[in-house]
Amino acid sequence: MFLPASVHVERSIVVAQPPSSVFPLLNSFARFNEWSPWADIDPNAKYSFEGPAEGIGAKMSWVGNDEVGTGSQLITASE
Repeated sequence: MFLPASVHVERSIVVAQPPSSVFPLLNSFARFNEWSPWADIDPNAKYSFEGPAEGIGAKMSWVGNDEVGTGSQLITASE
């Protein structure tokens, strides 16, 4: 009742790897569970994908346990 209808979360981190090795992991959700901490929290979560396979417009939705919850991510920019 008192929560906003939507939330925007943005984070950053310095990764000691060349961009050519990191960009493909983040520009697509196909390999999301290789780097996501959520995969270990609920290995039985269900994922669905919409839009292009990579880049702007790629979307991943999930339904998981109480810790992982239900939600979606959308790539809105890709540089």
